[in-house]
Amino acid sequence: MLIWTKMLGQYHLALCVVILFFLPKTQHSILIISSLVSVFPKFDYDYKVMQKLLRFEREIKEPKQRNACTDTKHVAFMAELSADLVDPSSGTTVVFDSVRTNVGDGYKSGPGIFVAPVNGTYSKNIVASSGTKAASSNLHLYIMQNKIQVGYVYLDDNSDRWLLRSTTAVLELNASDTVFVKVGFRRGAGNVEAVVCIHTSVVF
Repeated sequence: MLIWTKMLGQYHLALCVVILFFLPKTQHSILIISSLVSVFPKFDYDYKVMQKLLRFEREIKEPKQRNACTDTKHVAFMAELSADLVDPSSGTTVVFDSVRTNVGDGYKSGPGIFVAPVNGTYSKNIVASSGTKAASSNLHLYIMQNKIQVGYVYLDDNSDRWLLRSTTAVLELNASDTVFVKVGFRRGAGNVEAVVCIHTSVVF
């Protein structure tokens, strides 16, 4: 008892350090320190200082954790046809096999399918071209999200001229959702042209 009386301040400080570094930072540990305050009144000041330090430490860590959750991943690709798609059947996937950009590796050029690597809002633009064909011929390209049609380009009524048409779809995708272009309604003969100058391409 005499030792505690003579070295009261020093022992209070040492006890405080031991509790903060060896007890988990939980409500239970705070209750333990609070009980010590009732036994040693002069411990109160050191305890309040340490409480403030703990709050300050949490305030520093929490923004870092929030920033880690909101980090974004850049995703973009551009691809085009390297050869004409001649008289494609309805249901055929249009494979844009000449890849110019593929940031995030979302576009799979083998099957011609984009697989979303992360959740997010995506914008997809398709440019399609068709050479002259019979006035009665129709050729439509559908933008598909998984199994749902979300947009299309029609290449019709061009017996006397070439067509170059485009459309854009803005999509909310979850990671692993797929987006691709397929031949939809068609009638008669007709090609999707590649040639040069990026006549038929897709940008995401």
